Amino acid sequence: AAKIMSKEWWLLAALLSTIVKNTHSYHVAMSPGSRLPLNARKLSRGGSFVSHKSSITLACKKTANKLPSKGFGAPPPPPVDRIKASSIASTVVSDIGARDDLTLHELASRFASVLQHYSTTQTLTEEVVQRNMLATRLDDLHLARCRCAPSLVSGAGNGLFASRDIALGELITLYPGDALLRWEDGVDHSPSRPVQVFFGKHVSPADQNAQRFVNELRAYEVPASASMSIIGDPNKQDDAAYLGHFANDAAMCSSENDRMRYQQDSEAGANSEIISVMGSHMASRALKHIKTGDEILVSYGYGYWITRSPQ
Repeated sequence: AAKIMSKEWWLLAALLSTIVKNTHSYHVAMSPGSRLPLNARKLSRGGSFVSHKSSITLACKKTANKLPSKGFGAPPPPPVDRIKASSIASTVVSDIGARDDLTLHELASRFASVLQHYSTTQTLTEEVVQRNMLATRLDDLHLARCRCAPSLVSGAGNGLFASRDIALGELITLYPGDALLRWEDGVDHSPSRPVQVFFGKHVSPADQNAQRFVNELRAYEVPASASMSIIGDPNKQDDAAYLGHFANDAAMCSSENDRMRYQQDSEAGANSEIISVMGSHMASRALKHIKTGDEILVSYGYGYWITRSPQ
């Protein structure tokens, strides 16, 4: 029992350490030419390529001694208190090699434990905890089932490919929050409205360029809620656990007249979807069996293309 407790405590501590370290935030006014993320109204009409209907949500309850320990690196000696969580997490660089056994359910269970902790201690609100987790890349995840390579979709640049067979419903990879955008009102995302940009501890000071993310990298953006979205940095493609921002759409849409054709082609070509995991991470999940070497495609949705089409 003692060994199980130590593993569970480390797993919780590793997640807590990403939260107790403050994110860095900036207020940025978007340039008038920026294309914008979908607002809450469009999200409710299915204009986003995030499948909110199939998000992974678990009841937030105490789960000590009950959660599986696979999917994360081996724990160091058990900590004596939460203050040491940061140093503990940084020491977990075990020789896991290319271990690849993390599941969606296990990941959701970890987030449920973290949310329950802060709900009990009332030291941080759920929104702040979820925001900080969205803007985090977790270390030492056993998730290495895809790779980045030139896409087979014409003109798409890099794409995402399966490095092993992936089963229907299986976790493929995670969508990184290398920058998190937050709007105060949660609805009005017009260029005249300032947006908060948050960076997690994994983003170096040199890479914390809010203007670059807001005005140049919106093609790598995915909405996480009505008031927040995350952006993956296309320069970061070495971590197989966080490659969701490289999945392309099988089709494109440039006008309202092309909508029906686009929806048919895009949905037919999609073999994955982007889902929310406890509101704390975005993940790519397989919609069908994906064979080794297949390109992983996702339907961005009509709204994505229209909000980014030329005026």
